[in-house]
Amino acid sequence: MKKRLLIIIILIFSYCQYANSQEGILLVQDGNSDFRIVPSANASPIEIFAGQELQGYITQSSGGFLPMSNPNEPLLEKRIYLGRKAVERLGLTLDETKLGSDGFIIKTIGDRIAIAGWTPTGTLYGVYAFLEGIGCRWLAPGVNGEVIPIKSNIIIPNIDILQTPKIQCRGFKSSFTNTFTNTEWIDWMAKNRLNLIVVESDMFNDLKTIASGEMEKRGIKAGVSFVVTNSEESKKKITDFIKANPQVEIIELYPKDNKKSIDSIASIADNIALNYPEKKVFLRVDYNSVPSLKNAFNYEFSFMPIERCYRHSIGDRICEINTKQRLSLQKLIKTGRLIGLYEHYMGSYDQNSITFPIFQTIFSDLRYVSAFDNIKFYVTQCELNNWGTYGLNYYVFSKMSWNPKYELGWIIDDYCDRFFGQSSNQIKKYYSLLEDAMAKIDHISYIDPPELIVKLLDETTLTKLQNYLDNAKAQTKDVVTYERIRKVQLSLDYTVLLWNMLSNYLSGIEYQEMGNKKMAKINIKKSIENGENLIKFLYKNVDEGVFIVTQSFIFDYIDVIVNDARNRLDTL
Repeated sequence: MKKRLLIIIILIFSYCQYANSQEGILLVQDGNSDFRIVPSANASPIEIFAGQELQGYITQSSGGFLPMSNPNEPLLEKRIYLGRKAVERLGLTLDETKLGSDGFIIKTIGDRIAIAGWTPTGTLYGVYAFLEGIGCRWLAPGVNGEVIPIKSNIIIPNIDILQTPKIQCRGFKSSFTNTFTNTEWIDWMAKNRLNLIVVESDMFNDLKTIASGEMEKRGIKAGVSFVVTNSEESKKKITDFIKANPQVEIIELYPKDNKKSIDSIASIADNIALNYPEKKVFLRVDYNSVPSLKNAFNYEFSFMPIERCYRHSIGDRICEINTKQRLSLQKLIKTGRLIGLYEHYMGSYDQNSITFPIFQTIFSDLRYVSAFDNIKFYVTQCELNNWGTYGLNYYVFSKMSWNPKYELGWIIDDYCDRFFGQSSNQIKKYYSLLEDAMAKIDHISYIDPPELIVKLLDETTLTKLQNYLDNAKAQTKDVVTYERIRKVQLSLDYTVLLWNMLSNYLSGIEYQEMGNKKMAKINIKKSIENGENLIKFLYKNVDEGVFIVTQSFIFDYIDVIVNDARNRLDTL
């Protein structure tokens, strides 16, 4: 019962605004505060940054400014003690075995507040949790994604909590330099307590050169993936990299041709793990390429559920596609080694065609894997350029990877209510209708071809989606919220143009085969018009952060359809 009560307290603290409490510590009154922030002696750069974040957001929210005090001053009332060394002065003893690298405590003691982790990163996460308590949210990268409540009074109730993440390494993998070097994207990760960025080895120099400073002051680690093609050359390349970049903690290896060479790659992974025991060396496998597990080995596993179904959880026992994934994952789990999952909670790069709202799947995935103690590494592909389409997917992932006991409805309500204000209900209906549309077919893969949307959507559904957005825009009165809705509108505009191009193209072909030249001409002309407008639309809005536009999607897909439609029209 006590354990259950603790969980409930943690959930409430993390997601409910406690500033409306009438009892507790009056941190800010009428825009003024008598409180000061007391940092740890010899505070680390991360702890200094944590103090600045705490100070800045309290001022932004209330107008109250909390000066920094001397860490060696006598113990006084009306202080926020920040960091492990600072709270130890209050007689608090932190337990590394309970907190780990990212856990933290927040505790009120009289007119004092203690915020600290065992590590500086834990302290930073404690600050963000404390700020969430007064109503702050970071729902998308950048200033436009921040929700900071404006209030003249802030009251902190009596609290005593301890939080730790279920998944040890939580983060994103990116394939675009403009994503993983973007300060706003990195900052969003830290504020939502994600601690790992994974890139391919040939991109690491960009990450190191441009983004390492921003990552270091937020406690974000780097992981590097190597595609391995030749045993000796690859081994030397990886060894040289480790020597040159000792700060990289996670090394992932995967074969170029998967099944054919997985055992030879496993041998390289084992050799590197043996020689560099301070590193976490992961061998990436999928359900087709699990190596022989008969002999002892020193590496860990990262599992990519390639070809999985995103209509169902990875742990679903009915979905025959995911059953293969689940059984392979369980085989790896039984080895007792650390396990990482590498997911794609977004549409593919070359066929970025459907809005892919898979909140229930992400929620169920994290609930399922949280039952296994050796799953400690979980990343999903994520890009800044498609945030306007997949942002809520990313947000659900960030919350569930920290605490899989959160309720999905709670996360979505909190996101929509704060991000879209008075328009929240209309946006919820929009996302709900999209998720319902995805239920029309049994299985969905992130690499399904764009024509899948013709099966998922119809004119009635598209009209309802547009009505929800029209209502949302009519209900909002502020510019910031309207801009957020505009991003959702761009995602729908893209989907409508693509749907019209494909549905008219397919209908035109069908009429042509039936010998109905009149209807074939009408539909094929509409397909050409929508295809041309789609290309213009993509180029015009490529920098809006809503979708990724690849050359292959333009020239190898849209252009091919439009040119074929033109050729068919010439014959009619």
